[in-house]
Amino acid sequence: MKFAALDSTLIRNGQGASDAIRETRELAAFLEDLNFSRFWLTEHHSEKHGQSSPEVFLCELARETAAMAVGTAGILLGRHSPLKIAESFFLLQALFPGRIDLGLAREKGEVNSKDSPPCHRDQETRDRLYEDMLQQLLSYLDRSSPLVVNPADVSAPPIWLDGSSERSALLAARYGLRFCVADFLLPTPEATLEIVEVYRTSFIPSVFGKEPYASVAMTGVCGHERNTICRSGTAKSIYGREPLWRRYLSRLRQHPSIQEFAFWDLHPEMEGKRNSYAAFGKIAKSI
Repeated sequence: MKFAALDSTLIRNGQGASDAIRETRELAAFLEDLNFSRFWLTEHHSEKHGQSSPEVFLCELARETAAMAVGTAGILLGRHSPLKIAESFFLLQALFPGRIDLGLAREKGEVNSKDSPPCHRDQETRDRLYEDMLQQLLSYLDRSSPLVVNPADVSAPPIWLDGSSERSALLAARYGLRFCVADFLLPTPEATLEIVEVYRTSFIPSVFGKEPYASVAMTGVCGHERNTICRSGTAKSIYGREPLWRRYLSRLRQHPSIQEFAFWDLHPEMEGKRNSYAAFGKIAKSI
């Protein structure tokens, strides 16, 4: 079973943004030594995070590692020009062939600024606008657009759509994209499996994917003595030792379209974070 890691370059107590950036760089090399297959950066725009441009940071992370894929989970499509995203990721592909992932996500509501779509209260309007932007981006990535996007002699990286709803699952399936399910935003593993099944049964092959391919993203601390699943609002985190994590991952592994797990560690200290990632990787490898 392949396993990936997510990181948000969170600024810990007593740190500055530069410290958080340095720790993310060091974490990437550490995770490659543990045989993690991917390292994904989230996009956040707040004072709690050391960087808000994961697509820029990917260059440094790719240089710090030798073979592990690096990517985004995900680029907030509503904040960016589809053309600029395509240009950036074609360039990343040219610099680091076969090692780049493009993960796309949507913000809750669209940001109301001159550089992003207007904020619409109507869900149907927001959905249509988001899909229009996705279609435009995909037309650049599959070279069906008449506009030549350089570097023009490289192919698009694997494209993942991140989400936790049936709406996101259907969108990923409609365009033949990979799908990363945010299990930490769903109440139970059964709810996660239901979303993945919607994706599987609705999947339409495309130039981006011939068959459904899903990953499940979880948060928490692996090896924690609390041994519990915590819920806060819509978020869910797993804190526990190996038996709890093994049961949880084994339940999800039953679905044929789930090919990978992704883990976002929440330990407040770097040493604890490393131990947690190591424990998770050991379990995921054996599932």
